[in-house]
Amino acid sequence: MGLGKFVGGVLKIGIAAVAVAGVCSLFKEEIRETETYKKANEKYDVDTKVKKATEVVKSTTMEAAKKVSETAKTMKEKWGTADDESVAENEIILDDAAPEARDYVDISDTAKEAGEKAEDAAEAVAAKAEDAAETVAEAAGTATEDIVLD
Repeated sequence: MGLGKFVGGVLKIGIAAVAVAGVCSLFKEEIRETETYKKANEKYDVDTKVKKATEVVKSTTMEAAKKVSETAKTMKEKWGTADDESVAENEIILDDAAPEARDYVDISDTAKEAGEKAEDAAEAVAAKAEDAAETVAEAAGTATEDIVLD
C-alpha cells in the first residue's frame, strides 16, 4: 500500500510540473515581450530565479531517484530474489527437526522501515518541488499581474 501512495504522489507531482511547464512555455514569448515583464525582470531578476528553481527541482528529483534506487538495491542484496530452487529447499523439513524448532526471521519491521524511508524521501522531494513550483508561479503571477494592470 505504501508503494502505491509513493507512486501516486510522484505521478501527481510529475503531472503538475508538466502542466505548469506547458502553460509557461505556451505563453513564454508573449510574456517576455511585454514592457511590464522587462521591468519586472530587471527589478526582480525573474529569469535567474526561474532557472535556479528549475535546477533545484531537477537536482532534488535526481537525488530522490538515486535514494530510491539505492534502497531497492540494498533490499535486493539483503533478501535476494526467490527462485524456485531456493523456495523448494526452504520447504524441506527434516525428520530430525520438529517444525516448532525452526528459526524464522521476521522481516516485516525492516520492510516497514525501508518503506517509511522511501515515503519520507518522496515527501521531501514533493515539498521541495511544490516550493519551487510556488516560486515559479509567484514570479509568473507577479509578471502577469503587472501585465493585467497595465
